[in-house]
Amino acid sequence: MSDVIEKTESEGTSDTLIEFSGTWCKNADGQLTCVDSTNTVTSTLSGFADMTDDPRIQQIVALVREIQADADKRAHTNLMAKINGTPVPGRSSPTEAEPADKRAPKGSAAALIDRALTEAGDEGLTVIGILAKAKTDYEKMVSGSAVRNWLKEWERKRPQKYRHHAGVWYLAGRGPASLKVV
Repeated sequence: MSDVIEKTESEGTSDTLIEFSGTWCKNADGQLTCVDSTNTVTSTLSGFADMTDDPRIQQIVALVREIQADADKRAHTNLMAKINGTPVPGRSSPTEAEPADKRAPKGSAAALIDRALTEAGDEGLTVIGILAKAKTDYEKMVSGSAVRNWLKEWERKRPQKYRHHAGVWYLAGRGPASLKVV
């Protein structure tokens, strides 16, 4: 088990953040004592004050404060614009921040499937093969689940529009001889 003793201030010295194996506790004198032994551990942050005087650290802190101030100012401006119903500064339109609809338009899956299976002829295609045949932006938005659902739906309906055998889909009346109805 590992206990962590947190940083505390006592009599002008700072205890360091220390992680020990075993169970440790702090006694009344501020020393760490192991429950299982008589050893004690004390530690202070000697040299910590030297680090805060480093000009590089001061530059980093100043830069972080500047970035935070800019972010706070932008957030305030954006919030006030939303409250007042005015356009947010720096955006070309008020809806620019909203994500575009990533769903394919209705009928895109059917159009893609019909075109791809017509091109494939008697060889047929898998769902991945159908998706690979997508040409237009709308066809590229069609998901694999949409293709599978459409194929299965029209395989069940009468008259059958699609058939499958061993994971390969065909237009009804095409495909291997075992699928063709005579």
